[in-house]
Amino acid sequence: MFRYVEVTLDHLRIAFALEDVGRVVRAVALTPVPGAAKCLMGMLNLHGSVIPVFDTRTLFGIESRELKESDHFLLAKESPRRAFVADSIVGSFECQAIEKPKSFSTEMSHVRGVVRHDDGLVVVHDMKRFMAFDASIPLRAVHG
Repeated sequence: MFRYVEVTLDHLRIAFALEDVGRVVRAVALTPVPGAAKCLMGMLNLHGSVIPVFDTRTLFGIESRELKESDHFLLAKESPRRAFVADSIVGSFECQAIEKPKSFSTEMSHVRGVVRHDDGLVVVHDMKRFMAFDASIPLRAVHG
């Protein structure tokens, strides 16, 4: 059995393996990073740790918007720590397997597959691969 955390971005339903998510916290004001890539929303100070927060909407090609009080941050377990913004947390679910349709492009390597629910499909993403884009984003201001 595999466990996932399901989140929303507008009407898009996505999930990440629960084992890859270190924590979920309510959105708070971020410290901006001048000159950073468009997808870096700012920095979060969480119990003394400085964590970059990425605009998941931008990363998925969805129109960006301002952070709302109702948003959440998903903090990745992997080091270096990263956080991604979600509109809402639907909850967690378990399943024995996910489907990976043969039509999926190799360009979508961060997509593990889909899970069928009674009310629609949830696209499951590999957070570790999703975080790999990091190498192309200038974070010198973050990591010194």
